[in-house]
Formats: sequence, C-alpha cells, structure tokens
Amino acid sequence: MKNTKAFTLVELLVVISIIAILLAVLMPALNKAKEQGRMVVCRNNEKALGLGASLWSNDHDGWVVAMDWFKDVGDNGYESSLGPYIGATDKAKKNTVKVCPTAMHARFFKSDKNFRSDETRYTYAVNAYIVYNGGVGKSPGRPGLPTSGGLNSTAEPMDGRGVYWTEHGRNKVTDIRQPAKTVYFIDHEYYFAIEWLFDPTLTIQEIKSKYGITDPNYKFTTRWHQKKSKNEYGIGNILWFDGHVSVEPSDFAQSAVISGVRKYRWRYYFYEH
Repeated sequence: MKNTKAFTLVELLVVISIIAILLAVLMPALNKAKEQGRMVVCRNNEKALGLGASLWSNDHDGWVVAMDWFKDVGDNGYESSLGPYIGATDKAKKNTVKVCPTAMHARFFKSDKNFRSDETRYTYAVNAYIVYNGGVGKSPGRPGLPTSGGLNSTAEPMDGRGVYWTEHGRNKVTDIRQPAKTVYFIDHEYYFAIEWLFDPTLTIQEIKSKYGITDPNYKFTTRWHQKKSKNEYGIGNILWFDGHVSVEPSDFAQSAVISGVRKYRWRYYFYEH
C-alpha cells in the first residue's frame, strides 16, 4: 500500500495564518468598496427625489414641496406627496428611493417620545429653510415667516399646521437665489433638516444643551457615510436645488470667526447666501 501524503499540523497552521492575514488586509478594502457602492445607490436615490420634486413643482404652480413630502397621497388631506412621482409609498416602506442603503445597513435608528424616526420610511431630509424658512426668516429665497410663527404657526392655517406643511413649500422654484449651491435634500434620519434637528458642527450633547432638549433618547443621525466611529460624523450626500447630486463640499462642517462673528459654512449651503 502506498503512503499518502498529508499536510502536517505546522503546514496547516501556516496556511490558516496566511488566510487570516489576507482577510485582515482585504476586508477593509472590501468594506470600503461596498460602502462606495451604497453611496452610489444613495446618490441615485437623491437624483430620483430631485426629478420627482421637479415634476411635482411643474404640476403645482412652481412651488417647492411641502414639509409632508414623504407621506402618501391624502395622508394629510392634501396632494403634497412625492410618492406618485418617485414610485415609492409609505405602504411599500423598505427598499424605496426614500431609503439610503447605508442607513439600512447601519441600523442606528431610534425613537423617542417627541419624534418618530423609521428607517423603513425615509432617510432623506428636505431643507426646511426652503420649505418653511424655519419660522425665523431664514431662507435662500423669499423672506421668512415672523419669528413668532414657529413651526406650528396657524398664521396661514390648513390642517392646523399651515399651508407650507401640508400643501406646498414657502418658496417657488424661481425664488431660490443660487440653486446650484442650495441644499434641497440631504442624508438625515428625520424628514426635514433645521438647526435643532441638524447641525453638523455640534455633537448630540451640544445640540441638546444649546436648545434645552432634556429627552435622554434624543438622537438624530446624519451624514453617516464612511463613519470611522459611532461618536463622529461621516460625510453626506446632497441633492442640490438645481438637480445635481454630490458628496457634501469639503468645507461643509467647518466654521470660522469673521469680524468677531462665528460663521458656519453649512448654513451658507442651506440658506445664508
């Protein structure tokens, strides 16, 4: 009988070690490639949102979308939904153009007593300074509402929350001064972005302190692509008002003191121009 050759224990250990080293080297590159793919899908989703918003505006006298852009037709009593224009409804929920694949993969969504965030419904936020002017006169287009109006103003009542929440936004497409430099939609866990829900220069704790938020569960995640740790931001994809989509500008989260006043660059892209 012939002797059959076999691996020795040492040889097996060497092979296993080589495989482990190769995996350690290749896995980060593979994960990075996967994330790059998810970012491409995310940008395509935002392009679809931009096209849908443009078609919606054409059908609604040139207005920008309302705050309730994400709801199904008739959910707020008015035809403000983007659903028919982007082929995505809340009833379908998962895997629609309203949901970023990186956000689904990360599973970081939370709920608290004041806000409901749900990764199966939407992971993009409309620029509230376009839609509602933040209730404090900040806008890249028309002058804003009185400072006393707030987000729940009934100064222009409709469904108890105002026409800009349920029917159409505050601005018309032609009102926006610099469409190529104005955010329309951005990666965000909530459906609209405004300072007390979105501030890329502050940590969650700093936002809570600045705006007097006491809810221990308060946490809104934003700019989640290519995050290196749970406690820091990554980068975000942005749909600009002129319809093009890109990764956020390199200075997006920067600030500087100019003539004794601190200027936040992200505000420039939202409304301060």
